[in-house]
Amino acid sequence: MITQYTDSYSAASSDIQNLVANKIALLDQYILMQTGQYEYTALVYNPNTKKCIEYTISRISSSGYSNQYTVSEAEADFEYTVSNEYYVFSNVGYGRSLDLPVYEGVQSHSLIIICIVLLFAIVFKGALFTCFRRRR
Repeated sequence: MITQYTDSYSAASSDIQNLVANKIALLDQYILMQTGQYEYTALVYNPNTKKCIEYTISRISSSGYSNQYTVSEAEADFEYTVSNEYYVFSNVGYGRSLDLPVYEGVQSHSLIIICIVLLFAIVFKGALFTCFRRRR
């Protein structure tokens, strides 16, 4: 169970968004929000395996430029409390959605499959695809 941090709202930086987007598979449900001062948490739920992974990205303090982010992951329940959806990224009906790189992979794989089917249709004309048989 994660709860949105309400003392000061902040959207996740683009680096955090990209880090979480790379963890999401094709049919996963996800939600990313600030859960503490300098802490962001993402829940990624896979409906096929019924597993939910919680990714926590945090840093110790905000002073100076030498602070490092730490990323941890653990199994959790897909439960959350949202108080201001403007600062939330999800595909479960709250806030904005992330640009997921997995969708680009789907498009390129489907284009390859279409090209292969078209290649077989041209090479084997009437043997495999009866709609391409010559009519006299």
